[in-house]
Amino acid sequence: MYSLKEGVFIKSISENQSVIFDYNNSYYFSLDATSTEILELVIDDKFAHLDDIAQKLENKYDVDQQTLTSDINDFLGSLLEKDLLVSSNVK
Repeated sequence: MYSLKEGVFIKSISENQSVIFDYNNSYYFSLDATSTEILELVIDDKFAHLDDIAQKLENKYDVDQQTLTSDINDFLGSLLEKDLLVSSNVK
């Protein structure tokens, strides 16, 4: 589905925040707890579809699945745009 680009790492710095380090370009990006959870689920091979991730998060965040799927797509789009993720066999 997705994976972090070579040279890109995610590191938890507190319970509510993580950082994505891009060693290729010497950049780092801060993520809140929700963004971290989404990214970890996205790069976890247990989920075949983004809808599966949205369904898992739906009750936790009290948001409908369609909104979550859209938000997840927007988030992933921004990571792809920043060249932090690579896409493979998106379903």
